[in-house]
Amino acid sequence: CSSQTPADDWLVSPPVPMQAGVNYMLRFHASGNSNYYTEKLEVKAAIYPSIAAFNQGTTLLPSTDLKMDTREFTLTYKPESDGNYFFGFHAISEPDQDYITIYDVLVDVGAEDSAPDAASDVRVTADATGDLKATVSFTAPGKTVGGQTLTAIEKVEILRDDEPLTTLTGIAPGIAGSFTDDKVSNGQHTYTVVAYSEGKRGREAKASAFVGMDVPVRPES
Repeated sequence: CSSQTPADDWLVSPPVPMQAGVNYMLRFHASGNSNYYTEKLEVKAAIYPSIAAFNQGTTLLPSTDLKMDTREFTLTYKPESDGNYFFGFHAISEPDQDYITIYDVLVDVGAEDSAPDAASDVRVTADATGDLKATVSFTAPGKTVGGQTLTAIEKVEILRDDEPLTTLTGIAPGIAGSFTDDKVSNGQHTYTVVAYSEGKRGREAKASAFVGMDVPVRPES
């Protein structure tokens, strides 16, 4: 980044074939290089890989601050027509900053409009005594992805570190649910909660926590 002018750099994806009216999920990790600097990133989608097209395109991520800690992003895009689309990652940091790292970029087909929206209030609470247990709590979605009232939930699936862990049934829309994982290993884990209705997989919601006994860092002099 220049010491005199703000950043204005683009990283553009290859063309991604998309269909009109389908929800697509753009997932990626991003971080700055240091906590001393504050990087800024925005993400846009457009049908042409040009700055003019991106400036007139759809903003998926408004200006967002990045420090050294890596952040995981999941953005949704629904094109209005069939075609090849491009995602633009735009560095817009203030002058005299450092650089942004982006990796694990993935585009998936997302949930249909009639599928359940994401669960809310998703939390992972590790056992306070250090036992290898974690409780995943959440509120089941009450709306569909398209914003309509969700009338029923077939099941709620819970994954640990992207691997299926358990399936809960009998949970109504908008009602709180929980599950205690007592077969988890020591360390950092990410849990995913996703509801199903009429066979349609809904949006995911994630939360993470360290489970077990941690090791303190060396004290500073």
